[in-house]
Amino acid sequence: MPITIVNFFMMKHLLMLFKSFLHFFIFSHFMPNFKEKNILCFYMQNIMGEIEKTVEKILENKYKDSLKIIRMSKTSRELLEELKKECPHVPEKEIISLFKSVAAGTKMVDSAIIAAAHNMEYNATHPSKKEKTWLDDLFTKEARKIISPKELMKDKKLYKEFIDYISKLEEKYDNEDPPDIAIFRRRVTAFLKERVKKK
Repeated sequence: MPITIVNFFMMKHLLMLFKSFLHFFIFSHFMPNFKEKNILCFYMQNIMGEIEKTVEKILENKYKDSLKIIRMSKTSRELLEELKKECPHVPEKEIISLFKSVAAGTKMVDSAIIAAAHNMEYNATHPSKKEKTWLDDLFTKEARKIISPKELMKDKKLYKEFIDYISKLEEKYDNEDPPDIAIFRRRVTAFLKERVKKK
């Protein structure tokens, strides 16, 4: 089945929605059962990494196919030049990738390509709020100077150590009222000072 413009955006949006769901799930169930939620998050991050690799491969093939279409169609070449001028904030590669369609060069598809490119231009000039991770509320300003939450999550070894550390800390409060989050923030900062310095 060919990857149409609609499929392209659906893939990107589904990936974003899945990430948002994951972050929401972890954050909304912050206390109790912190250990189980963190273990789940760790493995889900690995799964997301594999999904992203697959999507990247699909998009790269889509770009190559789009280049072929543009080379063979004068109408598509003219449209590409027009869109590059009208959408200066959109990377050329992303505009080119929009041309992958069995009906490229027809008025109906060209309209869809134009609309998609203009939508990308709007998004580029009106950035959304920075995406938060479930770790953001545990990081103090001091902790962020050591490492950012996203950088920590990318370091699989350190991230696993971090989860184990927080899980053991949480176990101390089993069957008790959850402690003030400030306690966790102080412990997180102390952990990062000790562990990141050694790396």
